[in-house]
Amino acid sequence: MHILVVGGYTEIHERLHQYGARITHFTEKEMLNVSCKIYYRQIGFNSNESHDNFIKIASAINEIDKIDIVISFTDYFQILACEIAEKLGLKYFNSKELLINMKNKYKMRGVLQRNKINSLKFQIIDTFNITNNNEKIEISYPYICKPIDQSGSNFIFLIKNPQDFVKFVEFTNKKECPDKFLIEEYYDGKEYSVESFSIEGKHYILGITEKFKDKNFVEIGHCMPAELEDYERYSIVDYVVSVLTALGMNSGPSHTEIIVGNRGPIIIESHARLGGDSIPILLSHVSNIKLFDLWARLAIGYNLENYITPIYNNNFVAIWFKTAKDNGILTYKIDHINSLKILEYKIYKENNEFVEKTINSNSRIGHFIAMGNSREDAINSAKTIEDEIKIV
Repeated sequence: MHILVVGGYTEIHERLHQYGARITHFTEKEMLNVSCKIYYRQIGFNSNESHDNFIKIASAINEIDKIDIVISFTDYFQILACEIAEKLGLKYFNSKELLINMKNKYKMRGVLQRNKINSLKFQIIDTFNITNNNEKIEISYPYICKPIDQSGSNFIFLIKNPQDFVKFVEFTNKKECPDKFLIEEYYDGKEYSVESFSIEGKHYILGITEKFKDKNFVEIGHCMPAELEDYERYSIVDYVVSVLTALGMNSGPSHTEIIVGNRGPIIIESHARLGGDSIPILLSHVSNIKLFDLWARLAIGYNLENYITPIYNNNFVAIWFKTAKDNGILTYKIDHINSLKILEYKIYKENNEFVEKTINSNSRIGHFIAMGNSREDAINSAKTIEDEIKIV
């Protein structure tokens, strides 16, 4: 089987190779790995390459070496992969409309509103036309301002009063910000993410993760499985299934972030991909579900019947991230860690390297993953990263 893979996610590419696929890999030039033996061919493109050029190259390859499947495992290239599949006369895993609606949070809110799915008041504003006067904002304080199509906790603002709005306008005037921002009513509650897998429109809920964020909405930790009463779990499962159905999710994984408050679960955003921040790895430690394998098997066309029902063990697992409250020098010495509870740790910077204040997910410093017999045990073990890494 010849599969055209657009973009990254090496862990899944490796599984496709193990299952016997011949992989043609389209990626950005700086991401090429010529020493990697899992690819039959690799083609690097400029980061600003037009979709038409990708499609022309794919069509040329298809003429001499028929492509059976086109797929992308990342947000950035999914719409392109869908367009290539359409040009080659191949069925993609999800519609282009779904991918656009998931990427564009404003469009997503519109779909949910039309389908009468519990959601938030929302509107869109143009950053070129806003002034310090917020008379065009129809939503009462407090509310959230965020880009319509970005992730990673970038450019998210909580507006509680006119002074906050003035600061928001000043920031957008100084920085290279998105052209449009989504305004949503602020909804208070506990945050969770829900990992799902869909097969021809049937949605399977595989895991629910408790999320932790700092005051700037940067994710600093996750714990799985989330401790929930049965009625809370059923409510979340029913709600997420209704959201995925309304959006038109067909096949593959989805990662949906929600807040559960006094109006029940309400969606923040959803993506037709695996969750980030090592969530697939967390799920594999507390259940039989191997999300990398599931997606690779779906791509190949294997039957997933024996792999899609989660069976949980009695453990909890948590990941905790080190963030920098201010600019400083990173120092750490963690070679003495021998706790059986620490499953993995990774530091993203060099020792004695200058680091800047954490402002989004990409500027975090490192993480610890730890197991525990309880939620508190797992979280506290993962939080030892705070003691091991210093910024001075």
